[in-house]
Amino acid sequence: GGYGDIAFRDLGGKKNRVLSFNFDGSLNNTDGESVENSFMRMISGEDNRSLKYISKGDSYGLNGGITYGEPIGEKWVLSMNSGLRFSKNNSIKDAFDALGKNDYYSSESRNRTMDQYYGLTAQYMFKEGSWFTFGTLLNGKLNETYSKSFNVATTTGDGDWYWNLSPTLRFQHSFGVNRLTLNLSGSNNRPNRTQMVPTMDILNPTRPSLGNIYLKPYGNSYFYLNLSRNNREKFSTAMVYFNCNLNTNPVTYARWYDSDGILYSIPVNAKKNSVSSSMFINYTTPLDGKKKWFLTVGVDGGISRSASYQTKTTLPGLDRDAFDYGSFMESFWGDASGNLFYTGKSGFSEGTTTVLSPGGEITLKYTSGSFSGRVFASENGRIARYSLDKKLNMNTLDSNFGIAANYRTKHEYEFDTDLAYAWYKGYAAGYGAPEWQWNAEISKNIGAFNLSLKIHDILDQTRNLTHTVTANYEEDTYQLVMGRYILFGVKWNFGKMNASHSQRAQSAAINMVF
Repeated sequence: GGYGDIAFRDLGGKKNRVLSFNFDGSLNNTDGESVENSFMRMISGEDNRSLKYISKGDSYGLNGGITYGEPIGEKWVLSMNSGLRFSKNNSIKDAFDALGKNDYYSSESRNRTMDQYYGLTAQYMFKEGSWFTFGTLLNGKLNETYSKSFNVATTTGDGDWYWNLSPTLRFQHSFGVNRLTLNLSGSNNRPNRTQMVPTMDILNPTRPSLGNIYLKPYGNSYFYLNLSRNNREKFSTAMVYFNCNLNTNPVTYARWYDSDGILYSIPVNAKKNSVSSSMFINYTTPLDGKKKWFLTVGVDGGISRSASYQTKTTLPGLDRDAFDYGSFMESFWGDASGNLFYTGKSGFSEGTTTVLSPGGEITLKYTSGSFSGRVFASENGRIARYSLDKKLNMNTLDSNFGIAANYRTKHEYEFDTDLAYAWYKGYAAGYGAPEWQWNAEISKNIGAFNLSLKIHDILDQTRNLTHTVTANYEEDTYQLVMGRYILFGVKWNFGKMNASHSQRAQSAAINMVF
């Protein structure tokens, strides 16, 4: 890959008048092979396969743009920009069984994407470090894809431009010990070309996935706010963070089960927009004049709403050995607009999944000389709601309470320990058992070296519990973790040597890495 830009400043003798050009390009090749062995036991019988995947791919892209900035008075700058992007991706993937037969999987995808964008913005400078920018961006995307699998070849998106008009807003202002930043932007995005391959991917035989040759680009609008306060005189800090994403024409999935419990999925564009947002508020303040006691309070939360498509009953399984993509799409999708699928005639209903994730934490910290200790507690919840089946609604709550201490001796021995108790509510039977989490560490500085000995999970109770929320099911999972272990560590601090030795040591480390 490569990139470059050139700018001409103060054109015509006018200060801050700028004309700039930029370009970049890339070339990539991805060839390789992998072997996958699978054994699956189903109600109807057993399936044992060994497949060798061989893939070949290459891609290249070019991007060029021009920007012109015209100052208006001392405070305003008007900017105009335009550009064109072009990229092409080719991908071929085949699979062979143990005898070298290619009866399972074969695909070819050639994707050509073009982008054109036109922007107009105005910026007002209040003072150094404080400014306001607003404008609009018009973006057009052409996503043309040629897909071929089992001699079924289709070209979609030929000459079909997807346009998106989005506002642009950026605001940054510093006042006293406070700093406020706002950002509003939008973009067009093309689907991943692997999502448009007309074949069935059986890499995971319990979760086969199909490509959709009729996927269209989707739009994204993003809003960000950050307000921070850092009062160094009072040793207090505060931060408010908020972001929100809105996707138009989003790519989601249609899913269904067969009688063996095999879950099939295919990507589709949802008719309803999807939205997700998160918030975080944190405040730290001393509780006494000597700055020994500190209180930290944090509140966070998130909410997401997305659409997906499911069936209310099981459907007949698909023959993975003799799968006919063309026949399947005729009965599942209909014409290029998806007249059968979106009207529900193929048995799918649109549902919405809403997930709310509130949380909070509080920490009380005490510091005096070489000793520091803290007491902490946290609560994190998850509320999932489904529009199609209320029986799937589920609430979970994770609670945590603990103490931690650190002590450094005059001989530079440092002792660290933390003990926490975690308990859970709302999980499936057999999951969410309470646990004690106890860790301890001792370390010693010797010149530029730091030697440490850490005992992790002393009580051997910590487990990795995951709660997954999807469009049509929730899953609780315990994953294996190392559990109790002892770790001996050595650290080398370059900064404790003289400058010339430190520079040579850092250069040697960089050379070893690169």
